[in-house]
Amino acid sequence: MSWELSNDDLVASAVPVFAEALGVEAPSRVVVDAGPGGVPVLDLHAAALVAVLRSAGSGRPVRVSAADVLDELLGHEERFWLGSAGRLGLLGGPGGMTAGVLRQVVAAGALLGAASRDEAVELLRRVPGAVASAAVASWLRDLYPPEDSPPDGGGGAEWLGSLRPNRLAERLVVVQLTMLPELARRCLSELDERQTLRAITLLGRAAADQQEAAGVLLEPVLPLLERVVAGLPDDLAVLTAISDAIPYPSATLAE
Repeated sequence: MSWELSNDDLVASAVPVFAEALGVEAPSRVVVDAGPGGVPVLDLHAAALVAVLRSAGSGRPVRVSAADVLDELLGHEERFWLGSAGRLGLLGGPGGMTAGVLRQVVAAGALLGAASRDEAVELLRRVPGAVASAAVASWLRDLYPPEDSPPDGGGGAEWLGSLRPNRLAERLVVVQLTMLPELARRCLSELDERQTLRAITLLGRAAADQQEAAGVLLEPVLPLLERVVAGLPDDLAVLTAISDAIPYPSATLAE
């Protein structure tokens, strides 16, 4: 016998898990405005987390909109960036950065990553107004270290990790690059194979629910697709999104 859980059931099962992890009382009830169509499970889990954060341990009922939860979680993440950067003296003053620049730095890091500290410093040069220094590169890595990275930072293909879960990173990247054409131009040109693969994979995933915006951002890197096609993830949704974004017949993805 099998059955499907409703959106409310999925959120209700996730709420106490997040509340326990944060050490606060769970909301007594969570109502989710899901809107038309299906809602990805990750978005429902994000709604559960937002409900716990909004309740702030009060136990009161909470209503959340599934359409807004990713932006709300990004707001929480941004306060985390600002607090961390402020403590390190990376904000304000003649050599400091603004909240907007920090947002772009995190987006660029999520999109392209870096295989070393030197590459991370070069990545910062792609962001208008960013301070391209080892200190800022290390700050970004401390925020989002690579998965399963050894303490010395060696032995892995990526020196820099990314904002998690993936859907948060996708949302941030697409919004920032769409709003800031100069950032998009700098981040989507002169890419090596590792950067190309990472960018195509992220934007391909983003195209699943941000099809028009992510598709526009994919166009500049599609000519490089043949160089990295063998490294694309074995993920039908990603491959389908990339294929749909190609504006001309191509045999590159046929196999």
